[in-house]
Amino acid sequence: MIAATAVGMGGTLSGRAVAVAPHHTAHRDPRLRFNCGNALDDGTLSDARQLASFAALARGLEWGKARPAPEGEPSGVRVICGPDLDGDGDKEAIVVVRFPADKDVSDEVSSIAVSASSTYTLLASKHAGAWRAVAPIALDVTDDAEGEPEAAFVRRARGAVAIEVEHRSFASSGCRIITYELFGLVSGALQRLEVGDRSVPCAPCGCDPR
Repeated sequence: MIAATAVGMGGTLSGRAVAVAPHHTAHRDPRLRFNCGNALDDGTLSDARQLASFAALARGLEWGKARPAPEGEPSGVRVICGPDLDGDGDKEAIVVVRFPADKDVSDEVSSIAVSASSTYTLLASKHAGAWRAVAPIALDVTDDAEGEPEAAFVRRARGAVAIEVEHRSFASSGCRIITYELFGLVSGALQRLEVGDRSVPCAPCGCDPR
Protein backbone atom coordinates (compact mmCIF):
# COMPACT_ATOMS: atom_id res chain seq x y z
CA MET A 1 0.00 0.00 0.00
CA ILE A 2 1.25 3.48 -0.85
CA ALA A 3 -0.42 6.60 0.48
CA ALA A 4 0.32 9.23 -2.14
CA THR A 5 0.16 12.08 0.37
CA ALA A 6 1.55 10.26 3.38
CA VAL A 7 4.16 11.53 5.83
CA GLY A 8 5.41 9.75 8.93
CA MET A 9 3.43 9.71 12.14
CA GLY A 10 3.73 13.09 13.78
CA GLY A 11 5.17 14.67 10.63
CA THR A 12 4.27 17.95 9.02
CA LEU A 13 2.51 18.97 5.84
CA SER A 14 2.95 22.43 4.34
CA GLY A 15 4.82 23.49 7.45
CA ARG A 16 1.92 22.75 9.80
CA ALA A 17 2.08 20.40 12.78
CA VAL A 18 0.03 17.22 12.47
CA ALA A 19 -1.81 15.93 15.54
CA VAL A 20 -1.13 12.31 16.45
CA ALA A 21 -3.91 10.44 18.23
CA PRO A 22 -2.51 8.11 20.92
CA HIS A 23 -3.24 4.41 20.38
CA HIS A 24 -5.65 4.15 23.31
CA THR A 25 -7.77 7.16 22.28
CA ALA A 26 -8.03 6.54 18.53
CA HIS A 27 -11.68 6.43 17.52
CA ARG A 28 -13.97 6.56 14.50
CA ASP A 29 -15.88 9.75 13.76
CA PRO A 30 -19.43 9.36 12.36
CA ARG A 31 -19.42 8.75 8.61
CA LEU A 32 -21.60 10.96 6.45
CA ARG A 33 -23.50 10.62 3.17
CA PHE A 34 -24.29 13.43 0.75
CA ASN A 35 -25.99 13.71 -2.62
CA CYS A 36 -24.18 15.18 -5.63
CA GLY A 37 -26.33 13.76 -8.43
CA ASN A 38 -23.47 11.75 -9.94
CA ALA A 39 -23.57 8.58 -7.85
CA LEU A 40 -25.80 6.28 -5.84
CA ASP A 41 -25.42 5.81 -2.08
CA ASP A 42 -22.85 3.03 -2.59
CA GLY A 43 -20.71 5.20 -4.87
CA THR A 44 -21.83 3.58 -8.15
CA LEU A 45 -21.96 6.11 -10.98
CA SER A 46 -25.49 7.11 -11.92
CA ASP A 47 -24.30 7.44 -15.54
CA ALA A 48 -21.70 4.92 -16.70
CA ARG A 49 -20.72 7.27 -19.53
CA GLN A 50 -18.88 9.39 -16.91
CA LEU A 51 -16.36 6.61 -16.30
CA ALA A 52 -13.77 8.04 -18.69
CA SER A 53 -14.07 11.61 -17.39
CA PHE A 54 -13.39 10.57 -13.79
CA ALA A 55 -10.45 8.42 -14.91
CA ALA A 56 -9.04 11.50 -16.65
CA LEU A 57 -9.08 13.34 -13.30
CA ALA A 58 -6.73 10.72 -11.83
CA ARG A 59 -4.37 11.04 -14.80
CA GLY A 60 -4.19 14.80 -14.36
CA LEU A 61 -2.63 14.59 -10.87
CA GLU A 62 0.94 14.02 -9.71
CA TRP A 63 1.22 10.79 -7.70
CA GLY A 64 4.70 11.29 -6.29
CA LYS A 65 7.42 8.75 -6.97
CA ALA A 66 4.91 5.91 -7.23
CA ARG A 67 3.52 6.00 -10.74
CA PRO A 68 1.03 8.03 -12.79
CA ALA A 69 -2.47 6.79 -13.40
CA PRO A 70 -2.27 4.55 -16.47
CA GLU A 71 -3.87 5.13 -19.82
CA GLY A 72 -6.70 2.92 -20.98
CA GLU A 73 -10.14 2.16 -19.62
CA PRO A 74 -10.56 1.95 -15.84
CA SER A 75 -12.08 -1.23 -14.45
CA GLY A 76 -14.24 0.73 -12.04
CA VAL A 77 -15.03 4.14 -10.53
CA ARG A 78 -16.72 5.03 -7.25
CA VAL A 79 -17.78 8.56 -6.31
CA ILE A 80 -18.39 9.36 -2.63
CA CYS A 81 -20.34 12.61 -2.63
CA GLY A 82 -19.42 15.22 -0.05
CA PRO A 83 -20.27 18.77 1.05
CA ASP A 84 -18.56 22.08 0.31
CA LEU A 85 -15.51 21.54 2.51
CA ASP A 86 -13.83 24.93 2.22
CA GLY A 87 -16.82 27.26 1.83
CA ASP A 88 -16.15 28.33 -1.76
CA GLY A 89 -19.58 27.25 -2.99
CA ASP A 90 -18.39 24.09 -4.79
CA LYS A 91 -19.18 20.61 -3.50
CA GLU A 92 -16.38 18.07 -3.10
CA ALA A 93 -16.30 14.31 -3.65
CA ILE A 94 -13.91 11.43 -3.02
CA VAL A 95 -13.26 9.64 -6.31
CA VAL A 96 -11.87 6.09 -6.34
CA VAL A 97 -10.57 4.97 -9.74
CA ARG A 98 -9.44 1.39 -10.28
CA PHE A 99 -7.27 0.43 -13.27
CA PRO A 100 -6.33 -3.10 -14.35
CA ALA A 101 -2.72 -3.99 -13.56
CA ASP A 102 -0.13 -3.90 -16.35
CA LYS A 103 0.31 -7.69 -16.17
CA ASP A 104 -1.58 -10.73 -14.95
CA VAL A 105 -0.99 -11.94 -11.43
CA SER A 106 -1.46 -15.62 -10.50
CA ASP A 107 -1.63 -17.45 -7.22
CA GLU A 108 1.63 -19.47 -7.11
CA VAL A 109 0.07 -22.12 -4.87
CA SER A 110 -3.22 -22.81 -6.65
CA SER A 111 -2.23 -21.50 -10.13
CA ILE A 112 -5.57 -19.69 -10.22
CA ALA A 113 -5.59 -16.30 -11.93
CA VAL A 114 -5.96 -13.43 -9.48
CA SER A 115 -7.60 -10.14 -10.41
CA ALA A 116 -4.90 -7.44 -10.24
CA SER A 117 -5.54 -3.71 -10.16
CA SER A 118 -4.24 -0.34 -8.98
CA THR A 119 -6.51 2.02 -7.09
CA TYR A 120 -6.17 5.81 -7.19
CA THR A 121 -8.17 7.79 -4.61
CA LEU A 122 -8.46 11.54 -5.08
CA LEU A 123 -10.45 14.58 -4.02
CA ALA A 124 -12.49 16.33 -6.70
CA SER A 125 -14.54 19.53 -6.70
CA LYS A 126 -17.66 20.28 -8.77
CA HIS A 127 -17.92 23.76 -10.30
CA ALA A 128 -20.71 24.78 -12.68
CA GLY A 129 -21.58 21.14 -13.30
CA ALA A 130 -18.02 20.03 -14.15
CA TRP A 131 -15.65 18.07 -11.90
CA ARG A 132 -12.00 19.03 -11.47
CA ALA A 133 -9.25 17.19 -9.62
CA VAL A 134 -8.07 18.85 -6.40
CA ALA A 135 -5.45 16.54 -4.88
CA PRO A 136 -4.38 12.89 -4.52
CA ILE A 137 -5.54 11.18 -1.33
CA ALA A 138 -4.15 7.64 -1.52
CA LEU A 139 -2.69 5.12 -3.97
CA ASP A 140 -2.82 1.35 -3.60
CA VAL A 141 -0.83 -0.95 -5.89
CA THR A 142 -0.81 -4.07 -3.70
CA ASP A 143 -3.46 -6.04 -5.62
CA ASP A 144 -4.98 -6.80 -2.21
CA ALA A 145 -8.66 -5.86 -1.91
CA GLU A 146 -8.47 -6.00 1.90
CA GLY A 147 -5.53 -3.59 1.91
CA GLU A 148 -7.15 -0.94 -0.26
CA PRO A 149 -7.38 2.43 1.56
CA GLU A 150 -10.93 3.22 2.64
CA ALA A 151 -11.91 6.89 2.39
CA ALA A 152 -15.04 8.60 3.70
CA PHE A 153 -16.40 11.94 4.84
CA VAL A 154 -16.71 12.14 8.63
CA ARG A 155 -17.97 14.65 11.17
CA ARG A 156 -15.43 15.61 13.82
CA ALA A 157 -16.20 16.32 17.46
CA ARG A 158 -16.71 20.06 16.94
CA GLY A 159 -18.98 19.56 13.92
CA ALA A 160 -16.52 20.18 11.08
CA VAL A 161 -16.51 17.72 8.16
CA ALA A 162 -13.21 16.07 7.25
CA ILE A 163 -11.92 13.30 5.00
CA GLU A 164 -10.86 10.11 6.75
CA VAL A 165 -8.59 7.54 5.10
CA GLU A 166 -8.11 4.20 6.82
CA HIS A 167 -5.16 1.97 5.85
CA ARG A 168 -5.01 -1.77 6.58
CA SER A 169 -2.01 -4.06 6.33
CA PHE A 170 -0.34 -7.00 8.10
CA ALA A 171 2.91 -7.01 10.06
CA SER A 172 5.48 -9.77 9.50
CA SER A 173 4.12 -11.40 12.68
CA GLY A 174 0.71 -11.76 11.04
CA CYS A 175 -0.94 -9.09 13.19
CA ARG A 176 -3.28 -6.65 11.44
CA ILE A 177 -2.22 -3.00 11.37
CA ILE A 178 -4.91 -0.32 11.04
CA THR A 179 -3.89 3.33 10.78
CA TYR A 180 -5.84 6.39 9.73
CA GLU A 181 -5.39 9.95 8.48
CA LEU A 182 -7.76 12.91 8.65
CA PHE A 183 -7.64 15.65 6.00
CA GLY A 184 -9.26 19.06 5.67
CA LEU A 185 -9.60 21.38 2.68
CA VAL A 186 -8.39 24.93 3.36
CA SER A 187 -8.48 27.54 0.58
CA GLY A 188 -8.41 24.81 -2.04
CA ALA A 189 -5.45 22.94 -0.52
CA LEU A 190 -5.68 19.52 1.14
CA GLN A 191 -4.10 19.54 4.60
CA ARG A 192 -3.48 16.61 6.93
CA LEU A 193 -5.06 17.26 10.33
CA GLU A 194 -4.40 14.08 12.27
CA VAL A 195 -2.90 10.61 12.06
CA GLY A 196 -3.52 7.71 14.41
CA ASP A 197 -3.46 3.97 15.06
CA ARG A 198 -6.54 1.74 15.45
CA SER A 199 -4.68 -1.56 15.52
CA VAL A 200 -6.07 -4.11 17.94
CA PRO A 201 -3.50 -5.60 20.38
CA CYS A 202 -2.29 -8.83 18.84
CA ALA A 203 0.03 -11.69 19.72
CA PRO A 204 2.15 -13.19 16.91
CA CYS A 205 0.59 -16.59 17.50
CA GLY A 206 -2.89 -15.18 16.92
CA CYS A 207 -3.98 -15.90 20.49
CA ASP A 208 -5.49 -13.39 22.90
CA PRO A 209 -2.55 -11.39 24.39
CA ARG A 210 -4.54 -10.89 27.59
